[in-house]
Amino acid sequence: KCRQVSSFLQSSGISTYYHQETLYNQTVIKNIISMLHIKAQTEKADHGFLRLLMREIPNHHLIDFTKKYSLDKTELSLIEYSLLANSGVNKVAQAIINSINRAKGDGILDIVWSIIKSSQFYKNTGETYSMKKKMIWQSLNQFRRVVYNYCLNYDADDLNKFIDFIDIQCEVNDEPLEPLSELAEIPAVRVMTVHSAKGMEFKHV
Repeated sequence: KCRQVSSFLQSSGISTYYHQETLYNQTVIKNIISMLHIKAQTEKADHGFLRLLMREIPNHHLIDFTKKYSLDKTELSLIEYSLLANSGVNKVAQAIINSINRAKGDGILDIVWSIIKSSQFYKNTGETYSMKKKMIWQSLNQFRRVVYNYCLNYDADDLNKFIDFIDIQCEVNDEPLEPLSELAEIPAVRVMTVHSAKGMEFKHV
């Protein structure tokens, strides 16, 4: 609805912007969650691993590989199968798993931060100071605050319980991504839902 309203106003010559992103829809956050599943060896580890493979391997090669995995009817997990593969998938798999294995810590906070550092999520984000890069930084910072608040209120050492909590948050997906301060400075009409506007103080509505 916001997109439609924004498009209508723009067609009438009125500059607009709206922000309707959610934290758990961000690619970098999905990647971190996938890594956590692999780290904890949950039942979703293979699913998370496949997601990470998709970032590195051309789609047609990955389709051929997963078909072969299915036809082999092996008892190995997809992760184990990939690590033993005689193909380019093996090198990619090794790099992914080695990055996750380097992530160490005494508690959830340390593990999450270690994953972020070992994967260089703050660095591998495209052009310097681009809006896309700032959005990734914003997502990472907000997710780290979620982790911090969780550890203050719940068991800060049980990674599996934290992953269960995050999975529920992903399903609900109602955690809005905090807008960049640069967006607020755009000279335009800000379009948002009533729910998103809760607590805001605008001079004109």
